[in-house]
Amino acid sequence: MSMAVSCDFLCSELRARCNLNTGGDSAFVHCCCNKELVVGVGDDRGLVDYLLIVSSRTAQRLNQHTVLHYLAVGCVMDSDAGIICVEHCGPRVFCFQLPENCPACRTRLDHSQAALLPFRVPYPFVRASQHPCAVVIKPTNGDFLNDYKVSMDLHIGVTNSKGHVVEFDKGGLHRDRTALWNQCLIVSQMTAEPWIEHWDTTLETLSKEDCWTPQRYHEETFNCYTFVLSFLRCLRDGSLSEAAVSRVKFCEAFVSPRATVACKYIALYRRLKDSGYYVCRNSKSNKSIPTVV
Repeated sequence: MSMAVSCDFLCSELRARCNLNTGGDSAFVHCCCNKELVVGVGDDRGLVDYLLIVSSRTAQRLNQHTVLHYLAVGCVMDSDAGIICVEHCGPRVFCFQLPENCPACRTRLDHSQAALLPFRVPYPFVRASQHPCAVVIKPTNGDFLNDYKVSMDLHIGVTNSKGHVVEFDKGGLHRDRTALWNQCLIVSQMTAEPWIEHWDTTLETLSKEDCWTPQRYHEETFNCYTFVLSFLRCLRDGSLSEAAVSRVKFCEAFVSPRATVACKYIALYRRLKDSGYYVCRNSKSNKSIPTVV
Protein backbone atom coordinates (compact mmCIF):
# COMPACT_ATOMS: atom_id res chain seq x y z
CA MET A 1 0.00 0.00 0.00
CA SER A 2 1.41 3.39 -0.95
CA MET A 3 1.98 6.22 1.47
CA ALA A 4 -0.92 8.24 0.01
CA VAL A 5 -3.38 5.36 0.30
CA SER A 6 -2.16 4.61 3.79
CA CYS A 7 -2.78 8.22 4.79
CA ASP A 8 -6.33 8.08 3.42
CA PHE A 9 -6.99 4.88 5.32
CA LEU A 10 -5.46 6.35 8.47
CA CYS A 11 -7.73 9.37 8.27
CA SER A 12 -10.78 7.17 7.66
CA GLU A 13 -10.00 4.95 10.65
CA LEU A 14 -9.10 7.96 12.75
CA ARG A 15 -12.46 9.61 12.09
CA ALA A 16 -14.29 6.45 13.06
CA ARG A 17 -12.11 5.92 16.11
CA CYS A 18 -12.68 9.45 17.41
CA ASN A 19 -16.32 9.59 16.30
CA LEU A 20 -15.60 12.91 14.59
CA ASN A 21 -18.45 14.87 13.11
CA THR A 22 -18.32 16.79 9.84
CA GLY A 23 -17.71 20.10 11.56
CA GLY A 24 -14.43 21.91 12.14
CA ASP A 25 -12.57 18.95 13.57
CA SER A 26 -10.67 16.87 11.03
CA ALA A 27 -8.29 13.97 10.99
CA PHE A 28 -4.96 14.74 9.41
CA VAL A 29 -1.73 13.00 8.49
CA HIS A 30 1.58 14.65 7.69
CA CYS A 31 5.26 13.86 7.51
CA CYS A 32 7.63 15.75 9.76
CA CYS A 33 11.12 16.31 8.27
CA ASN A 34 10.74 13.01 6.36
CA LYS A 35 11.42 11.20 9.62
CA GLU A 36 8.08 10.43 11.13
CA LEU A 37 4.43 10.16 10.29
CA VAL A 38 2.20 12.13 12.65
CA VAL A 39 -1.49 11.34 12.85
CA GLY A 40 -3.80 13.54 14.87
CA VAL A 41 -7.03 15.44 15.22
CA GLY A 42 -6.86 19.07 14.23
CA ASP A 43 -9.08 22.11 13.96
CA ASP A 44 -8.72 25.75 12.99
CA ARG A 45 -6.90 26.44 16.24
CA GLY A 46 -4.23 23.83 15.57
CA LEU A 47 -3.41 20.40 16.89
CA VAL A 48 -5.78 19.01 19.49
CA ASP A 49 -4.36 15.57 20.06
CA TYR A 50 -1.78 13.13 18.73
CA LEU A 51 -3.01 9.62 18.16
CA LEU A 52 -0.09 8.10 16.34
CA ILE A 53 3.58 8.77 15.62
CA VAL A 54 5.57 6.27 13.57
CA SER A 55 8.80 6.49 11.58
CA SER A 56 8.49 7.33 7.88
CA ARG A 57 10.26 4.05 7.03
CA THR A 58 7.52 2.17 8.89
CA ALA A 59 4.87 4.36 7.26
CA GLN A 60 6.07 3.32 3.79
CA ARG A 61 5.26 -0.29 4.67
CA LEU A 62 1.83 0.41 6.18
CA ASN A 63 -1.11 -1.72 5.12
CA GLN A 64 -4.60 -1.84 6.59
CA HIS A 65 -3.63 -4.53 9.07
CA THR A 66 -0.62 -2.67 10.45
CA VAL A 67 -2.48 0.64 10.44
CA LEU A 68 -5.14 -0.85 12.71
CA HIS A 69 -2.38 -2.19 14.95
CA TYR A 70 -0.66 1.19 15.20
CA LEU A 71 -3.94 2.99 15.87
CA ALA A 72 -4.65 0.53 18.66
CA VAL A 73 -1.23 0.87 20.24
CA GLY A 74 -0.79 4.61 19.67
CA CYS A 75 2.00 6.31 21.60
CA VAL A 76 2.65 4.01 24.55
CA MET A 77 4.93 4.47 27.53
CA ASP A 78 8.15 2.48 27.50
CA SER A 79 6.83 0.20 30.25
CA ASP A 80 3.31 -0.23 28.84
CA ALA A 81 2.71 -3.85 27.85
CA GLY A 82 0.57 -2.64 24.93
CA ILE A 83 -2.41 -5.01 25.19
CA ILE A 84 -4.84 -4.52 22.31
CA CYS A 85 -8.55 -5.38 22.25
CA VAL A 86 -10.70 -5.80 19.13
CA GLU A 87 -14.21 -7.13 18.70
CA HIS A 88 -14.72 -8.57 15.23
CA CYS A 89 -17.36 -11.31 15.08
CA GLY A 90 -18.76 -11.20 18.61
CA PRO A 91 -16.10 -12.27 21.12
CA ARG A 92 -13.52 -9.74 22.22
CA VAL A 93 -9.97 -10.65 21.26
CA PHE A 94 -7.01 -9.49 23.36
CA CYS A 95 -3.48 -9.58 21.95
CA PHE A 96 -0.14 -7.77 21.85
CA GLN A 97 -0.19 -7.47 18.06
CA LEU A 98 -3.26 -7.47 15.87
CA PRO A 99 -3.35 -10.85 14.07
CA GLU A 100 -3.89 -11.20 10.33
CA ASN A 101 -6.96 -13.37 10.97
CA CYS A 102 -9.57 -13.17 13.71
CA PRO A 103 -8.74 -15.99 16.18
CA ALA A 104 -12.47 -16.65 16.65
CA CYS A 105 -13.77 -16.88 13.05
CA ARG A 106 -10.48 -16.96 11.08
CA THR A 107 -11.61 -14.15 8.75
CA ARG A 108 -8.93 -11.68 7.69
CA LEU A 109 -9.31 -8.60 9.87
CA ASP A 110 -8.39 -6.13 7.13
CA HIS A 111 -11.02 -7.55 4.79
CA SER A 112 -14.03 -7.05 7.01
CA GLN A 113 -15.51 -4.43 9.28
CA ALA A 114 -14.73 -4.85 12.96
CA ALA A 115 -17.65 -4.37 15.34
CA LEU A 116 -15.30 -2.57 17.70
CA LEU A 117 -12.26 -0.71 16.41
CA PRO A 118 -9.02 -1.84 18.05
CA PHE A 119 -8.07 0.03 21.20
CA ARG A 120 -5.28 -0.23 23.74
CA VAL A 121 -6.39 -1.66 27.09
CA PRO A 122 -5.68 1.00 29.76
CA TYR A 123 -2.38 0.31 31.47
CA PRO A 124 -2.91 0.54 35.24
CA PHE A 125 0.72 1.10 36.24
CA VAL A 126 2.64 4.37 36.28
CA ARG A 127 6.06 5.86 36.83
CA ALA A 128 5.96 7.44 40.27
CA SER A 129 8.19 10.30 39.08
CA GLN A 130 5.40 11.43 36.74
CA HIS A 131 2.80 11.65 39.51
CA PRO A 132 3.65 14.21 42.21
CA CYS A 133 1.84 14.35 45.53
CA ALA A 134 0.68 10.76 45.36
CA VAL A 135 0.57 7.63 47.48
CA VAL A 136 2.00 4.73 45.46
CA ILE A 137 2.41 0.98 45.92
CA LYS A 138 4.49 -1.72 44.28
CA PRO A 139 5.59 -5.28 45.10
CA THR A 140 8.26 -5.44 47.78
CA ASN A 141 10.28 -7.66 45.45
CA GLY A 142 10.13 -7.74 41.65
CA ASP A 143 7.42 -6.03 39.61
CA PHE A 144 3.70 -6.39 39.07
CA LEU A 145 3.59 -7.88 35.58
CA ASN A 146 6.16 -10.62 35.97
CA ASP A 147 6.49 -11.38 39.67
CA TYR A 148 3.40 -10.37 41.64
CA LYS A 149 1.15 -12.90 43.36
CA VAL A 150 -1.84 -12.04 45.53
CA SER A 151 -0.07 -13.48 48.57
CA MET A 152 2.84 -11.05 48.22
CA ASP A 153 3.33 -7.95 50.35
CA LEU A 154 3.02 -4.54 48.74
CA HIS A 155 5.46 -1.75 49.54
CA ILE A 156 4.02 1.75 49.90
CA GLY A 157 5.54 5.20 49.55
CA VAL A 158 4.73 8.87 48.98
CA THR A 159 5.84 11.23 46.21
CA ASN A 160 6.49 14.91 46.87
CA SER A 161 5.58 17.74 44.50
CA LYS A 162 8.65 16.97 42.38
CA GLY A 163 7.77 13.30 41.96
CA HIS A 164 10.49 12.04 44.29
CA VAL A 165 9.47 8.98 46.30
CA VAL A 166 9.90 9.05 50.08
CA GLU A 167 9.70 5.56 51.59
CA PHE A 168 10.53 3.67 54.76
CA ASP A 169 11.81 0.11 55.04
CA LYS A 170 14.31 -1.97 57.02
CA GLY A 171 17.09 0.28 55.75
CA GLY A 172 15.43 3.40 57.17
CA LEU A 173 14.02 6.39 55.30
CA HIS A 174 14.88 6.69 51.60
CA ARG A 175 14.56 9.59 49.17
CA ASP A 176 16.88 8.40 46.41
CA ARG A 177 15.20 5.29 44.97
CA THR A 178 12.53 6.83 42.73
CA ALA A 179 13.96 4.96 39.73
CA LEU A 180 12.77 1.71 41.33
CA TRP A 181 9.17 2.92 41.14
CA ASN A 182 8.64 2.71 37.38
CA GLN A 183 5.81 0.17 37.61
CA CYS A 184 3.58 1.11 40.51
CA LEU A 185 -0.06 1.83 41.29
CA ILE A 186 -1.44 5.17 42.40
CA VAL A 187 -3.47 4.71 45.56
CA SER A 188 -4.36 8.38 45.89
CA GLN A 189 -3.13 11.65 44.42
CA MET A 190 -3.49 15.25 45.52
CA THR A 191 -4.33 17.51 42.60
CA ALA A 192 -5.73 20.59 44.34
CA GLU A 193 -3.18 23.38 43.89
CA PRO A 194 -3.64 24.97 47.35
CA TRP A 195 -2.82 21.63 49.02
CA ILE A 196 0.49 20.99 47.25
CA GLU A 197 2.59 23.16 49.55
CA HIS A 198 0.83 21.66 52.57
CA TRP A 199 1.58 18.17 51.20
CA ASP A 200 5.30 18.91 50.90
CA THR A 201 5.51 20.65 54.27
CA THR A 202 3.75 17.80 56.05
CA LEU A 203 5.91 15.19 54.36
CA GLU A 204 9.12 17.07 55.18
CA THR A 205 8.13 17.60 58.81
CA LEU A 206 7.30 13.93 59.30
CA SER A 207 10.49 12.81 57.55
CA LYS A 208 12.63 14.81 59.98
CA GLU A 209 11.35 12.88 62.98
CA ASP A 210 14.06 10.65 64.42
CA CYS A 211 11.94 7.52 64.60
CA TRP A 212 12.39 6.46 60.94
CA THR A 213 15.55 4.46 61.50
CA PRO A 214 16.62 0.90 60.65
CA GLN A 215 16.66 0.13 64.38
CA ARG A 216 13.00 1.10 64.83
CA TYR A 217 11.82 -0.81 61.78
CA HIS A 218 9.67 -3.88 62.46
CA GLU A 219 8.16 -5.97 59.68
CA GLU A 220 4.75 -6.19 61.37
CA THR A 221 4.36 -3.19 63.66
CA PHE A 222 6.60 -0.37 62.36
CA ASN A 223 7.00 -0.51 58.59
CA CYS A 224 6.34 1.34 55.34
CA TYR A 225 2.62 1.56 56.10
CA THR A 226 3.38 3.09 59.49
CA PHE A 227 5.20 5.94 57.75
CA VAL A 228 2.61 6.55 55.04
CA LEU A 229 -0.41 6.31 57.36
CA SER A 230 1.27 8.68 59.83
CA PHE A 231 1.77 11.14 56.98
CA LEU A 232 -1.85 10.88 55.83
CA ARG A 233 -3.18 11.42 59.35
CA CYS A 234 -0.99 14.52 59.72
CA LEU A 235 -2.24 15.75 56.35
CA ARG A 236 -5.80 16.09 57.70
CA ASP A 237 -7.40 15.50 54.31
CA GLY A 238 -10.94 14.29 54.95
CA SER A 239 -11.71 10.68 54.00
CA LEU A 240 -8.09 9.92 53.12
CA SER A 241 -6.87 10.84 56.60
CA GLU A 242 -9.87 9.17 58.23
CA ALA A 243 -9.09 5.86 56.50
CA ALA A 244 -5.47 6.12 57.67
CA VAL A 245 -6.44 5.33 61.27
CA SER A 246 -5.57 1.68 60.54
CA ARG A 247 -3.85 -0.31 57.85
CA VAL A 248 -6.87 -2.58 57.41
CA LYS A 249 -9.31 0.29 56.90
CA PHE A 250 -6.95 2.10 54.54
CA CYS A 251 -6.29 -0.99 52.43
CA GLU A 252 -9.98 -1.79 52.16
CA ALA A 253 -10.84 1.73 51.05
CA PHE A 254 -7.90 2.61 48.80
CA VAL A 255 -5.47 -0.23 48.11
CA SER A 256 -7.74 -3.21 47.40
CA PRO A 257 -9.85 -1.55 44.66
CA ARG A 258 -6.70 -0.52 42.74
CA ALA A 259 -5.05 -3.90 43.27
CA THR A 260 -8.14 -5.71 41.98
CA VAL A 261 -8.07 -3.81 38.70
CA ALA A 262 -4.33 -4.37 38.40
CA CYS A 263 -4.69 -8.11 38.98
CA LYS A 264 -7.09 -8.42 36.04
CA TYR A 265 -4.56 -6.71 33.79
CA ILE A 266 -1.70 -8.85 35.12
CA ALA A 267 -3.64 -12.07 34.52
CA LEU A 268 -4.50 -10.99 30.98
CA TYR A 269 -0.89 -10.03 30.30
CA ARG A 270 0.41 -13.40 31.47
CA ARG A 271 -2.24 -15.24 29.45
CA LEU A 272 -1.11 -13.41 26.33
CA LYS A 273 2.54 -14.14 27.04
CA ASP A 274 1.71 -17.85 27.10
CA SER A 275 -0.69 -18.10 24.15
CA GLY A 276 -0.30 -14.91 22.09
CA TYR A 277 -4.00 -14.01 22.24
CA TYR A 278 -7.05 -14.46 24.44
CA VAL A 279 -10.65 -14.77 23.19
CA CYS A 280 -13.22 -13.54 25.70
CA ARG A 281 -16.52 -15.03 24.56
CA ASN A 282 -18.61 -13.58 27.39
CA SER A 283 -17.32 -10.13 28.34
CA LYS A 284 -20.16 -9.67 30.85
CA SER A 285 -19.09 -12.64 32.94
CA ASN A 286 -16.17 -12.43 35.34
CA LYS A 287 -15.77 -16.19 34.94
CA SER A 288 -14.21 -15.61 31.50
CA ILE A 289 -11.55 -13.27 32.88
CA PRO A 290 -8.25 -14.90 33.90
CA THR A 291 -7.14 -14.33 37.48
CA VAL A 292 -3.84 -13.92 39.29
CA VAL A 293 -2.95 -16.62 41.80
